[in-house]
Amino acid sequence: MLRVLPRRCDRDGDTRQGACKGGWGSGILRVLNLGNKDVELIDELGKEGGDIKRCIQCGACMSICPVAISGFEFPNKRLFKLIILEMGEEVLEHKSPWICVSCHRCVDVCPRDVNPHSIYFALRRLQSKYFRHPKVFEDLVRRIHAHGFCVESTDSERRRTLGLNELKMDEESLEEVREILTSGKLRDLGVVR
Repeated sequence: MLRVLPRRCDRDGDTRQGACKGGWGSGILRVLNLGNKDVELIDELGKEGGDIKRCIQCGACMSICPVAISGFEFPNKRLFKLIILEMGEEVLEHKSPWICVSCHRCVDVCPRDVNPHSIYFALRRLQSKYFRHPKVFEDLVRRIHAHGFCVESTDSERRRTLGLNELKMDEESLEEVREILTSGKLRDLGVVR
């Protein structure tokens, strides 16, 4: 069985909000093979994320999401539909859970008590387990492991000129951060050593 889902994207691959001249849903259509279900993966996601099958696709979570409002593609409604359809491969490839800023607004407005935030974070753990997380996540973790911060300060002199303190973690704290990062699954996955 095949199902066609609208994709918010123009023919040049521009996926920004409003990029499609005809509005939402115009442009390229995406065909999903509903015969490729992954029930186990979706059950595993449900154990940590909650009962997503309660979602009625009302879009309340998207209407309040600061990431979606600011124009980033954050199609949680589409992601949830893929989960409900048990499209494991499509779900594992989805990058949107990594954009979530954990404001919990989606949890507050959901009329069905779905808790989208828990689902995003369960999906992050699942993607990491199957080594399907975005590469930018690995880079971020490696920077934290190396410097203690996700953003590396490369201009100490300029910071001094501006009267800002040097962005540097003391060795004891940095060792503690490294121990935390290497004691978990990140080491097993080869993200940190």
